[in-house]
Formats: sequence, C-alpha cells, structure tokens
Amino acid sequence: MTFKLSWYDRKRVKEVGPNRACAEWLLKNGASVRYKNWGSLTSDYNQIPSGAPDQYKIEEIRAIKASVMAQGFDYLEGLGDVKKIHLEKCELVDDTTLAKFSFVKNTLEHVVLIGNDRITANGLSCLAALKNLKQIDLARLTGVKNEESATKLLKNELPGCVVNFDDNIAPAPELAEK
Repeated sequence: MTFKLSWYDRKRVKEVGPNRACAEWLLKNGASVRYKNWGSLTSDYNQIPSGAPDQYKIEEIRAIKASVMAQGFDYLEGLGDVKKIHLEKCELVDDTTLAKFSFVKNTLEHVVLIGNDRITANGLSCLAALKNLKQIDLARLTGVKNEESATKLLKNELPGCVVNFDDNIAPAPELAEK
C-alpha cells in the first residue's frame, strides 16, 4: 500500500474546517481517527462523515506505521476535542512532531509513543508543557538515550500524569496485519 505524503493545506482547512481537513490528511497517510461520540476508529477515507464543518470532531488519532510527519501536524491547530494521540512505528515522526501537540494542549490527555526512532529526550520534553496529560506511554524509543532521566523530567513537570516508559509494552495489533 502506498500513501501520499501531504503538507498542511491552509486553503483546505478554510474550505472544510479543521476537523475534516485533519481527518483527510491522517487517513490519506495511513492513520485512523475516532470522532467524538463515535464508538470506533476509522481508517477508510471514504468513511469520513460529511456535514457541517464542526459537526464531527476528532477525539483520537491513531497512527500505526503511517506516513505522518511533523509538517502535517499543523492540522491539529483549531481542533478542540483531541484527547488521545497514539503514534507507533511512524518512521517520519520526530521531535518537531511532538512540539505540534501544543495545538491540542487544552484537551490532550493521553499520548502513546512506541518505536519512533527519531524521537529524542528533547522531543519528549515538549510533552512537559501539556499540563492536561493524564497518561504517557513510551516504549522502544531508540533516540532516547537516557530513559530514566526523560521519565523523571516528565514526572516532575506533570505530577498528575502517569508516565510509563516500558519497552515491554506490546506492539499494536495492526502491526501483525501490515
């Protein structure tokens, strides 16, 4: 399966609203989204619901071995309901990607980062600014040279957040299919 890498398109955001534009970008690049008040994730571009620009709001982003990169995460700007972001085995995800999470700092509660080799301790330090986080799950981040130090920083800066850096976290079930 080939995915089209795409960049942030401000014109598209104005045309269809931030939630639909973000969903289009994510699904075009192999990720999934769950909308607020919907039970399941969707990864099918043709399943993006139509309607008023703010009718369907993204609540969860799940990118497993997807072709998402930092520039596309500008689509988070204007989203007001994202509670969870799970990025696993995404080769293009890096520290700059994590800095873009600030766009959803008021709603983001849970971050999962597994097997993203371009993420370093510097990138993880960006998470410290996300004061509403309740849980961070980290595993197999080879770019983080001192897991203990990174975990300590996050726990100090986010005392109400559970920080779990455990390389034994199981891979996503989707990885068996890809």
